[in-house]
Amino acid sequence: MTASSPSAGLPPRLEHVVARNTAQLRRDRGWTQLDLAREMADVGLGWTPGRAQQVESLAGTLTLPEVLGLCWVLHVPIADLLDGDDQVGVPGSARTFPLHQFRDALTGHGAIRQPDRRAENAAAVEEVRAKAAKLGLSTDVFIELCQQRFGHSFRTERDNRAGDLSRLPPQSAQIKRGHAARAVLADLREHIANCDDPVQASIDSEAAAPFVRCAPPACRR
Repeated sequence: MTASSPSAGLPPRLEHVVARNTAQLRRDRGWTQLDLAREMADVGLGWTPGRAQQVESLAGTLTLPEVLGLCWVLHVPIADLLDGDDQVGVPGSARTFPLHQFRDALTGHGAIRQPDRRAENAAAVEEVRAKAAKLGLSTDVFIELCQQRFGHSFRTERDNRAGDLSRLPPQSAQIKRGHAARAVLADLREHIANCDDPVQASIDSEAAAPFVRCAPPACRR
């Protein structure tokens, strides 16, 4: 289950996840927003029905004491307010994190992990080698043919074709990424079939790069 975001195309933030789960837990108990506000007021947080509506409609942010108050009145651990498999956005950054990392960190079962850029770069290099081998090309020729055919790298073309995968489960995202990669390779095979000499074509294209990147004469259109 994923949280809706107030702005289309943007990932949800933590407060959106808490608001969604608060509303669901309230409904599960048969409470109205007035009931929730009364319960929050009873623990000293001074909520009104308007405040409950504001929080659930994502019109206001939550403070940490309010989050703790929701745990008290709903009788749930904080992990229940962070239920879901969302990719959560961070204000001021384009980066997202799996919601379970916040859940694990807040419940003492882990820490929020930064992406390992060196590992990602190594994986990208290995992927290019593997794809080039499938086409019987060297890595350098494969890279240059991708630039010639698509105007950017294999990974960029694959990710463009796969589209937004942030809301898919990891296995579904991997499957869709694999389909996109195979489509890119098929496109490259067709491109190579129209080249008398793909190696020479890549050399010609690279030589022309300082001036203008275009299809080499050896490629038939």
